[in-house]
Amino acid sequence: WTFQTKKEGTYEVWIDWALPDKGRTSKLNLTVSTFSLSAPVPGTGSWDKYQWGRMGRVELGKGVHRAIVRSAGPLRSNYLMDLREVRLIPQGSKAPEGGSEWKDSNAVDLSADR
Repeated sequence: WTFQTKKEGTYEVWIDWALPDKGRTSKLNLTVSTFSLSAPVPGTGSWDKYQWGRMGRVELGKGVHRAIVRSAGPLRSNYLMDLREVRLIPQGSKAPEGGSEWKDSNAVDLSADR
């Protein structure tokens, strides 16, 4: 996806997903601009039970950016998850209701590798 930020700053990355499998989770990789966030996808109990989870924080400048969602490695089942929405919320703003922190989430600034 391509998106635009109106101002630079720190943004919290939230996703709304569903996944019935609680045992064989695959790992999600979400790249936002120069940041790569990865974490095992926790099961929500059902394809109809969506939950909000915060994957981490990214620093973005004002302007156009790109977000890419993919599996981080081979799938452990026939699916990764049902992804309904990705939100970038300015740090300090209200989080989605009922949201929680994703465990074992890792964020890396890829621009530091250059």
